[in-house]
Amino acid sequence: IQTSTAARKLLDESTTSDPPEVMKIDAQHYESLANESKAEAESYDHDFKLYVQKELEKSKSEVVDMYNESLDSEVALEEVACVIKSLKHRKAPGYDRVTNNELLN
Repeated sequence: IQTSTAARKLLDESTTSDPPEVMKIDAQHYESLANESKAEAESYDHDFKLYVQKELEKSKSEVVDMYNESLDSEVALEEVACVIKSLKHRKAPGYDRVTNNELLN
């Protein structure tokens, strides 16, 4: 058994680094986690579920706030030409393997 040099806080707020005592404290901690009641686990699950639902609602409202009608409008040929002209030379191609140089020529 490999001994630990870690210190653990005792009930009386003192600390110990005695390996058998540290192992005993760790074993008690993990045993208490394993014996957590079903009601406590369900309560935690319920609280977490409420938290996730609240965060989802918050993010949905942020998306609605960010909605921009101009993004739904048609793209003009002039806009595409302007963007192509502003592309930098000698850049790596994207997934379509089309380089900026090919678009610019």
